[in-house]
Amino acid sequence: EAFIIRTPIELTAEPVRRPATVGGYRLQIFSASNQEAAVQAQHRAQEVLERKDVYVVFEPPYFKVRIGNFRTREAAEAFAETAQQHGYDTPFPVQTQVLVSPE
Repeated sequence: EAFIIRTPIELTAEPVRRPATVGGYRLQIFSASNQEAAVQAQHRAQEVLERKDVYVVFEPPYFKVRIGNFRTREAAEAFAETAQQHGYDTPFPVQTQVLVSPE
């Protein structure tokens, strides 16, 4: 025996778009050889700077905490002033791959 089941299929109006990876900058605010210290610094930065785009990157032998997905060095340097106002003494921009929203 065979059965035919008719089920409506819902289609979204817009396709789901994922962030793209492009060349850009992040602002480095912390470096340590201890992963736990880097994760704690990440959580503190997320809270103090009120940002979700805070990353821990491992570049042997250090764990580095970096902020942002800035397309230009100037944008990263502008945010460095904000970071300094919140107690980060020596933030500096690092050229890397960043995530950007699809347009």
